[in-house]
Amino acid sequence: MRSKTFTVGLAVLAVVALACGASPSLTEGGGAAGAAGKGTNVGPVAVKMGQKLTVDTGSLSATYTLSKAQVETRSEFGSEAENGAYLLAFLRVDVTKGETFACSCELSLVQKNGKVREPSFAGFDGKPEFESADLKAGQNTDGWVSWDLPPDEISGSKVQLKISSLFSDSEYGYWTVKS
Repeated sequence: MRSKTFTVGLAVLAVVALACGASPSLTEGGGAAGAAGKGTNVGPVAVKMGQKLTVDTGSLSATYTLSKAQVETRSEFGSEAENGAYLLAFLRVDVTKGETFACSCELSLVQKNGKVREPSFAGFDGKPEFESADLKAGQNTDGWVSWDLPPDEISGSKVQLKISSLFSDSEYGYWTVKS
C-alpha cells in the first residue's frame, strides 16, 4: 500500500513539475527591436507599435502584431467614448506551432498613470472587430481592438499582451503607444 501511494504521489509531482516548469519565452521582432534571439527568456519587454512579439512556450509558437493605432471619439453608431476617446489598434495573430485560443481579452491597456483598461466593444465603420478563434499551426486571425480612455492618457500608455493558461497568466510584453 505504501509503495502505491508513493508511486501515485511521485507521478502527480512529475506531472505538475512538467506542466509548470516549461517557462515561456518571448522574442521581439521587427526593426531595431529584433535584437533578442529566438526562445530567450527575456521576460516582458516593450516594443513599438507595429513590431512583433513572438511567444514561444515550447508547445506554442505564435506571433502577435499590434499596429495602425488611431484615435476616434465616436463609434460607427455615433456613441461618444465614455472617457473621451477610443484608441483603436489592429491585431494580427499567427500561429506557427501548436494551438491556442486567440482573444482580444489577452490585451489590456495600461495608462501612463498605471490604470488598467480592458478592451471596449465599440464598433467602427470599415474596421472589423478582432475575431477570437481557436488557431492551429499555419492559421491566423486579425481585426481591430479598441479601448475607451481619456485622450490625455493615450500617449505614453502601453498595450499589454498577457496569455492565460491552465496553470498561470503569463505576461509576454507590451507595445508602446505614441499619438
